[in-house]
Amino acid sequence: MTEPGRGEAPFGPPPEQAPPVLVPAGVGKAFGAVQQFALWNPKDLGYLAGYSAAALASGPITGAEGEKFKAGKLGEYTIGEDGEVILGAPFVFKADNIDEFDF
Repeated sequence: MTEPGRGEAPFGPPPEQAPPVLVPAGVGKAFGAVQQFALWNPKDLGYLAGYSAAALASGPITGAEGEKFKAGKLGEYTIGEDGEVILGAPFVFKADNIDEFDF
């Protein structure tokens, strides 16, 4: 299989041909599909990364442990050890919310 401009795709069918991962309750076990999975919400993760980078570039923070900054609608965050900023608990994707994400 090839992708336009990318050549051979080593990872399987494109998303529009991939089988659904989430199925209605009760059906998943028969087919081996998952009922839910958890990841950090990619929209919130990108939002936080943007605010973190902007605060670091514009001067309110230096990246030192314990510094605090505001990340818009996500609220206030504190820089942790080694300059890490933790988004928080992962988002649980289920059959009733998976269609809200287009990635």
